[in-house]
Amino acid sequence: MATSSFWGLTVVYLGFAFCLAECIWEPALIRKAYQLQICLIGIVIFLTTAFTIGVALVFAPLNLQALAWKSDFAGSAPGGIAWRPVFVGLDLIVSNPTDGNYDNIDLWVRPDYPVAQIAQLSNLSEVSFEDKLGFTSRVTIEDVSAKVGAPMVFLATDAGYKVHCARIPPNSSLRIVMAVVDIKKTQPSDPKKPISIPSNVSIDDFFLEYTLDTKGDKSTYWFGSPKNLSAYAPGAKPKQLVVSGAYTASSRRRTTKQNLAVNVELVNK
Repeated sequence: MATSSFWGLTVVYLGFAFCLAECIWEPALIRKAYQLQICLIGIVIFLTTAFTIGVALVFAPLNLQALAWKSDFAGSAPGGIAWRPVFVGLDLIVSNPTDGNYDNIDLWVRPDYPVAQIAQLSNLSEVSFEDKLGFTSRVTIEDVSAKVGAPMVFLATDAGYKVHCARIPPNSSLRIVMAVVDIKKTQPSDPKKPISIPSNVSIDDFFLEYTLDTKGDKSTYWFGSPKNLSAYAPGAKPKQLVVSGAYTASSRRRTTKQNLAVNVELVNK
């Protein structure tokens, strides 16, 4: 059932069908009192109904809620994120409202603004995060004249994140916090014209933008210096969060896809 609910249900219902056929046409039963056949047919129908209600049609939804907030933390913020003034918090609550476990939860989470950091607020075990495309870059920018160089670190991506959680216990939640940012749009330069760099610009003022196209879906990654605040536009205002993926509940692999409207918390955290 956990591997393929369709074939699992097919096997079980075929078994019930064969049992029913045996009760109706088995010669040894036909020679006995008809009341025995009626009793056995009733038992098969009862078991089929109980399986349908208790397994095949069990309601096991994945409840989702998103909340955006703004705050000026000093140092470490919820989830252990090193908070920056350009960050806007976006909480995602993934809830199991049933009395059974949800296992192997694999989700893809994509807000309408780039994500700079992501972490877990709850205390569930075996929770991991990875950007959707797993893109990495090791770039160093260097001022040749001053012989000074610095690595360009990851700033943010709008590719979304893959979230894995081994288990959400009954009536519990996986709580995720994302630091989202609004990065200024860059204009493509003319390769035929030389690039003019002002004399007062330092290597911390540069940032790189990589755009990857996977089957028509474009994702962008930004790299640069954490000291460079000029790359950011005023505070992000997330309004939508797309969540899709799969999870196992009641011995069935289930799928979900939701476009969440983001609630806004007016009071700073």
